[in-house]
Order: sequence, then structure tokens, then C-alpha cells
Amino acid sequence: MTKNTLKRNDLLFSLCGLNCSLCLSFIRGNCTGCREGSSCALICGIAPCSIEHGNIDYCFECGEYPCSKYDGIDKRDSLISHKN
Repeated sequence: MTKNTLKRNDLLFSLCGLNCSLCLSFIRGNCTGCREGSSCALICGIAPCSIEHGNIDYCFECGEYPCSKYDGIDKRDSLISHKN
């Protein structure tokens, strides 16, 4: 595994906590989740951050969590479950 490659084992939960099995893009096969080369990983600001922080599997494992990447995320994605 190279430093610039995102490798994940659990593909049903995204780095940010999204349950991919609830997402219509994932269900319809339009998204393969947070993994190398996936459409979501290419447009997501969190996937490159995971690589920069040593390929952590979930944001909550990072010492900087929660960070500014979560500011306003609930306004952009109704499936994110990071808030109570």
C-alpha cells in the first residue's frame, strides 16, 4: 500500500460515518463507497484527509476529530449521522 492510496476493508460505512447501505447512489451501484478510485473518494474532501493521517478507517479515530470538514456537512448530506 502506498502513501497516496486509500485502502478500506469495511465498505458499508464511509470515513465520515455514513451508512452506505442507506445511500441511493450506493444501492443503485453508482457509487462504490470510500475506496481507491471510487467516484465518492474522488470528490470527497475527507478521503484524501484519511490518507494524510495514515489511512485511518474512520474520522473518529483521528486526534483532530471533529474538524472543520464537518462544518455544515448536515446541510449538504442528509444521511450523515455524526450529530445526536
